[in-house]
Amino acid sequence: MTEQETIKNCRKPIEDWIGRAYNAGYDSGYEKGTEEVSRLRSECFREAGERDAEYPDGWSDHTPFYGWCNLCKRPHSGRWAHIWDYCPWCGAKIDHKAEEPYPTGMEVKEQT
Repeated sequence: MTEQETIKNCRKPIEDWIGRAYNAGYDSGYEKGTEEVSRLRSECFREAGERDAEYPDGWSDHTPFYGWCNLCKRPHSGRWAHIWDYCPWCGAKIDHKAEEPYPTGMEVKEQT
């Protein structure tokens, strides 16, 4: 078999394989991209949590506490937490129209 015949015989399977690899990569990337966009477009609100008493001990944060993200279940706290537009943990847009469980921030006890 000559070089030209070998190239001719191998070209089609190689092109098919490259096409399948490209499509698989595109599908995977598209899926990941749509997941990221939907996550960033989702809205969360702050909720009261069952673990409020555990918050100061478990998170070692002694700043004002504004509640838990209802999507990722992580705390929103800190001196600027009441004006955040997005959850710092999961990136969801915070719905400021929803009633906040601790509008002025919950005071947390100091650890000794």
